[in-house]
Parts: sequence; C-alpha cells; structure tokens
Amino acid sequence: MDHLLDQANRENGIDVYSCVTALRQSRMHMVQSVEQYKFIHLAVLEAYTVGSTSSSAAEFMSHYSALNRQSSISTKTLFSEQTEMLNSISQSLSKEETGLARLAENCKKNRTEVLPSNRHLIFLQTSFNGRNDYINAVRVPGYKKTDSFVATQWPLEDTVVDFWRLVKDNCVQHIVLLEELSLKILPESGQTENFGGIEVCFEETEQNDSMKCGVVRFPEHHAEVVYMNTHDAEQENLWYEG
Repeated sequence: MDHLLDQANRENGIDVYSCVTALRQSRMHMVQSVEQYKFIHLAVLEAYTVGSTSSSAAEFMSHYSALNRQSSISTKTLFSEQTEMLNSISQSLSKEETGLARLAENCKKNRTEVLPSNRHLIFLQTSFNGRNDYINAVRVPGYKKTDSFVATQWPLEDTVVDFWRLVKDNCVQHIVLLEELSLKILPESGQTENFGGIEVCFEETEQNDSMKCGVVRFPEHHAEVVYMNTHDAEQENLWYEG
C-alpha cells in the first residue's frame, strides 16, 4: 500500500499489476484471488482519494471539533464532506447480493433502498405472532472481534416489534441512536409500553445538549439495555442512512 501511494505521489500514476508482480518474486502466489486483487485496487482508491483521516487519542477532541466546522471551500461541515466522500467510493450491492431483502414479504419492511446483504443479514430467532425472521439489520465487526455490533435502520411502524425482538435475541447491551425520526419506539421516562406484544420500560438517566441517555428494561426478562440518543441537528444527515 505504501509503495503504491508513494508511486502515486512521485510519478502521478499507480501500477498495481507491476507491484504485485514484484512482490511475487519474493513470495510466490502472493495475492491469490480476483477478490484479493480487486481489494488492493479499492484500498488504494480509498487511501488516495480520502487521504489520512487519523488522529491521536490526545488530539481527538480537537479533531472532532474541527470536523464540525464549516469547510473553507463550501458551506458544508467537514463531517458532511467526508460522508459524501465515503458514499462516492463505497461499493453498491447487486440485486443478487440483497435478494432476501427484496423478497415480497420482506421488501415492505425496508425504510429505504439501503438493503442488507444476504451474507451479513441477521435473522430474528424468537417466533412472534406469525411474523417471519427478517429485519433490515447486519452484523458489524468491532476492534477486538468480529460481529461485535448490530447495525439496523430506524424502524417502520410495522417493524417496531421486530426492532425489540432484535435487541432481545442478540442480548444487546447498548443502543446508540444516530438519528431520530418521528416514529416512537420508547415509552416516556418512568413508563412501560407495549410494542406489538413486547413490554418495554424506559427510565431517562441523563440529558444534555448533545445526548440523552437512559435504561431500557424488559420486565419479563429482567434485562437492562443502555440507550443513548446522540441525535442533533448537525448530525441528522451525516451518520444515519436508512
């Protein structure tokens, strides 16, 4: 990767084929498949297009503040510009790769055209009033292990119960909400509400300008989930899609 990026800066050109050929002279059969070869191209494309976006832990707060400021070349924040850049270089999934989400009984459960891949789709485990096992949700790797997180869309009116099935089935410990739409998925603080047959209790524990936190409980299971709503006007179009 470093060699190819140095080549781009030095020669204003990138030759992945020659680079892999040279590497194979030292290690036979390095880069063994089309997928690996394609991945090199995608990685170089992202690194060369986006550049370095890393920050030291000590400087992260100032880095975050800088991203919230308006860009010098547009009216958008740097957060917005980086998000648009991510969208421009992200691959789109084919109809075959999202076939399960496109089935007639499932497509009405998708809020937008952002569909989960068959490969990473999460299936609901708990049978519930004749509902099937589909939800627009995927597993996401974490820093220390695979499948550390679950990413899902904001529920539709008919899928709120599936959202809470997802939380319970996967023993979710924290819910982080990045954008809040008008549909209600939580009771008022200190109240219990039935969502399609699932009893949910909520108690708010903290609220400030940028975050609201609380604890979600399922009375019949005595489980607790920490809920954090990080939504604000600046983040609305930045972090949540679907």
